[in-house]
Amino acid sequence: MPLRSSMQAIFWLNAAVLATHQIDAAYWHEWELFRIPGGNQINLLLNLPIIAPLREQNAKDQS
Repeated sequence: MPLRSSMQAIFWLNAAVLATHQIDAAYWHEWELFRIPGGNQINLLLNLPIIAPLREQNAKDQS
């Protein structure tokens, strides 16, 4: 498997794990556990710094 295909597979696996975690976090009200004001919306916004660099790297790899 070429490196590009491996990296793309890892990217999609990571995205799937993150999506699954967000569903689980919403079920368990994770924002209350960490005392995050603003509820689920703020909790989701806090994940953008995690997602953005991965997405940018994936776009660079496809170029």
